[in-house]
Amino acid sequence: MLVRNAIRRKERCEDNDTTPFWFDKQLAKFANAAGKADK
Repeated sequence: MLVRNAIRRKERCEDNDTTPFWFDKQLAKFANAAGKADK
């Protein structure tokens, strides 16, 4: 749940042309490595 929400926050920031939080970027990388990213 934590990782999923971090991915959502990161994608929302990218859509709004703002910089995502460092922590969210790190959690999103972890999710991609585990193959659990929402697509």
